[in-house]
Amino acid sequence: MTITDSPTPESTVRRETSAGEGPWFTDLPFELRTWALGRAVVRRYEKGRLICCQGDAPQGLFAIASGKVQVTRWLGCDHEILVDLAGPGRCLGLASLLLQRTNCSLAARTAVEGLLVPPCEFDRLLGQEPQWVVPLARAVAQ
Repeated sequence: MTITDSPTPESTVRRETSAGEGPWFTDLPFELRTWALGRAVVRRYEKGRLICCQGDAPQGLFAIASGKVQVTRWLGCDHEILVDLAGPGRCLGLASLLLQRTNCSLAARTAVEGLLVPPCEFDRLLGQEPQWVVPLARAVAQ
């Protein structure tokens, strides 16, 4: 099983941000979407790969472009519940970034590709552009 990171191809970012299309952070306002695309890396996970565990440090804000991500929560005493099965267009990780710990486990139900905005970039956004927090939260909550 492998995880692949690569910078978002500049041509893809330029085309998608100028045309307002593509699978990347589609629910975000244009300016915030442009910010996210400029700071994200492409991340790919093979089917069955554990993406993160509940309680870990957050990896960032992840926008799913293709595939399905299983979201589960451990309740203790050998009891784990399925919280969501997230697909293309969904953003995951905002609550974890705000809490500074992962509150659910994520696993690739199928091969998954998406964009990941690292925590340091999210923290920079909070410090420099706090007015974007509410639009970001609204977009992710949809």
